[in-house]
Amino acid sequence: MCELKQQSMLAESLNFEFERFGMNAKACYGNQFKNIEGKRWGKKPDLIIFHNQIYLHPTKRTKVLKSPIGIEFKKGNKFNQITTGVLNQITKKYAGETYYLNEEKDKPFKLSSLAFATTISCSTGKVYSKYYPEASNFFIERFCWRANVAVLLKHEGEFAFSFVNYLYWLNGDIKARYGEGGVLV
Repeated sequence: MCELKQQSMLAESLNFEFERFGMNAKACYGNQFKNIEGKRWGKKPDLIIFHNQIYLHPTKRTKVLKSPIGIEFKKGNKFNQITTGVLNQITKKYAGETYYLNEEKDKPFKLSSLAFATTISCSTGKVYSKYYPEASNFFIERFCWRANVAVLLKHEGEFAFSFVNYLYWLNGDIKARYGEGGVLV
């Protein structure tokens, strides 16, 4: 399946969840938004989520995952693609760029937060599934957190953001905290 179709399916799934929970949020992908400088495909994330939720980090007492969130979305069975995607996010490749939605060209915006996801994380909750998945997942999540990048994944059948030792539901509520050894408590 092509990458654009997978992005479309993820955006549809997220929008379905937003609607199901009565959230004022929207996921956009592909040609639904553009870099203001034209056809700079290498300078835009795969998806963007607009929301009005408050994600509050309980120990830092700061708002995290502010809208809009730019998401880099990769296949979960190709470690080289995962590392490339993670590097794009942690080096803030898209953070300085200006974007617009197709129907709102006069309302440019910049990304406020970054997230990373894989096809596997959005179906099974694991970021990487091939070799040494437990160690790889632990490393990838912590590596992303270190750079203030969240990881979008499925947990107990619902989407959640893994971010700096906490697992947030899409509505901003905290589901769980990661304890010693990366175990949810």
